[in-house]
This record gives sequence, C-alpha cells and structure tokens, in this order.
Amino acid sequence: MVTTPLRSLLFILMTLLFVFTLIPSSATAKGWEIKQFEVYPGLPEDLETTYDRLVLGLDDEVPATVITEFERYLHKVAVEYERLGFPSPLLVPIVIRKDGVRAYRVYLGDYPDFEVNLIGGRVKNDKGEVIETAPAKYSVTNKNLRVDLSRAVTNGKIEDKDLEHFTHELFHAVQMRYPLFAENHNLGDWIVEGTAEAIGVDVLYKLEHIQPPLNKPVKRWGGRRYNTALRVADDPKSAVRRNDAYFTSSLWRYIGDAATAQDMSTREKGQTLMISTATPDYSYLDEFFQRSLIGSPSTKSELDWLDKAIEKKFGNSLARFFGTFVPTLVAYGTARVELTISTAEEAAQTWRKSLCGGCEVAQVVE
Repeated sequence: MVTTPLRSLLFILMTLLFVFTLIPSSATAKGWEIKQFEVYPGLPEDLETTYDRLVLGLDDEVPATVITEFERYLHKVAVEYERLGFPSPLLVPIVIRKDGVRAYRVYLGDYPDFEVNLIGGRVKNDKGEVIETAPAKYSVTNKNLRVDLSRAVTNGKIEDKDLEHFTHELFHAVQMRYPLFAENHNLGDWIVEGTAEAIGVDVLYKLEHIQPPLNKPVKRWGGRRYNTALRVADDPKSAVRRNDAYFTSSLWRYIGDAATAQDMSTREKGQTLMISTATPDYSYLDEFFQRSLIGSPSTKSELDWLDKAIEKKFGNSLARFFGTFVPTLVAYGTARVELTISTAEEAAQTWRKSLCGGCEVAQVVE
C-alpha cells in the first residue's frame, strides 16, 4: 500500500523526470549518442538553391576508399572529443547510413576555384589574387559540415595536412553547444579560432602522429605576435591579425600543458615538462567554455572571462599566468623548434622575433 506522502514524492519525481526529458542537449550532456559519420557526395540544399548559378557538385565518382577514410578519421576524432569531456557537436542532418547506423552527414562537393570558395575560405579577391583556401568548413548558420574535394583529396588520397582542418572544423561544431559561443556569434577569434587551432593540431598528432613540420614552428607551436593586443576580434580584416587569432593556439596549448603539469609531483618537474614536451590536457576547455561572458564580446569582457577561468583553475590571475607563459614559449626556441638551416642560437632568435620582435614588450590588454 502506497501512503499519501510517498505517493506525493513519486509524483514529484516523475514530474521532474518528464521536465528533464524536455531539456535540449547542452554542454552539460557529456556522452555522445552518435559518433559515426556519413560522407555524402553532394551538396546541402542551402548551397544548391543559393548558388545555383554556379556549376557545383562532383564531376567524377568519389573513390570508396576516400569516403571510408573520411568517416574513419572523423569517428576517431569524435571518440577523442567525447573522452575529453566535450558535448556532442551541433551538427545536422542526422541520417541512417546504409549499414543502419545513425550518423552525422558531412557534405562532399567540388567547389569552383574561380569564385569565392563556397566552403568558406577566401580563394580570390577582386584583383584575382589568391588570399586563402580551406578544404573544410563548419557553417555556423546552417550547422552543417562541408568538405571541398579538390582541396582535400589529391590523386585519390586525403592529404595528411588537411586532416587537421577536419579536426578543427568539427571542434567548431562542438563549440556551438556552449552558450558562450551560441549566444555570442561575434566572440573574439583569439578564442574561437585559437582554441580550434590548438586542439586541431594536437588531436591529429595524438591520433595519427601527423603534425606540421617542426622547421615551420609558427604553425606547429603558435608563433603569433605577443607584443600586440592579446584579444583579436571576430573576423579581423588584417591578414596579420587573422594569423594572430589562429596562432593564439600557443596560449591555449600552454594552459593545457599547465593543466597536465598540475599533476606533476613538483613545480620544477612540471616546468621542465612544459618547455620540452607538448602534453596538453584540453579537457580544461570544457570547464572554461561553461563560464559565461559578462556583457557582449569586447576586450574587457573576454579578458575578464579568461582571468576568472584561470583564477579558478590555477589560483592565479591572467596577468601573473601570462608572465610565466611568455618566457616558457620563448624557451621553445631551443627545446621544440627545429630549424635545420640555422644554428641553435639563430633558431632561438628567429623564434623570438616571430613572437614579439625580440620579446622586449608583452602587452596583455589594448
């Protein structure tokens, strides 16, 4: 026999269960229900209707091996992102593959090189100058992932260097699960692109042992100018500032290294680790991304956001944290950078110059 108080408690619990089933998936829902992908040789409807004046699509049949390799690699990335504690990507459509498995569809097309690249990268400006290309793009507007066959595949094989783009773009879909990104579409690119660049490079290296050449350290280690304003706004027009945004990856990688070093038995061992070897734990980004921005995106609100996140994680202010970051990054010049055409000292000087013209000044705020 169920007593009245117990019946009331059961009613409350059932009501709460019903309410929670109505809450959409968010950054707090960690498990990925779907970790498979279907690479679809075709175009999303929004492109077919908007750009029907252009000849789009695939001229030749895509080799099955290319489709399989795309799907295999994206699945591995999904498993790793889930392991790090990130929520599932905001990606549509979800389809049933021929093998009966639910999967995220990824569109594969061959986009024209004579127009602005519909994948999202800039190909030619109005003077006919090639200024940027991109083999893949996540559409924030349409929530789909697109791949440009002619840029991602050469002689029937996926380019190793382009796998990083797929890792990077899938992370953008993950970012959109957090209100920090979904509610602030003009969030600074030093956060949006810098974090995606860092995790894109390092996850690819972990999964496939592929990385940018070590004799080109700017891409591998994030050689941006740190004697300029740390914050880079959304979609900067200057190519130099756009590079600064992407290569703020070095800061996000350093924070990941610091998170790993927290587990070292002594501070000295941790510092040695951070200089000589990249072992970043990017699970900290989930914690950071769940922190809300106070106000609209701006220099002050974004730096305050990072300052509070670092203080909670490490018990340090951004200013003090930055003061240890720059010397460590400079030390990469003799520990991580491999410039085979230079002596060790020349390599170190070249690296310091790429960071901040010699590192006489390190400006944190505008």
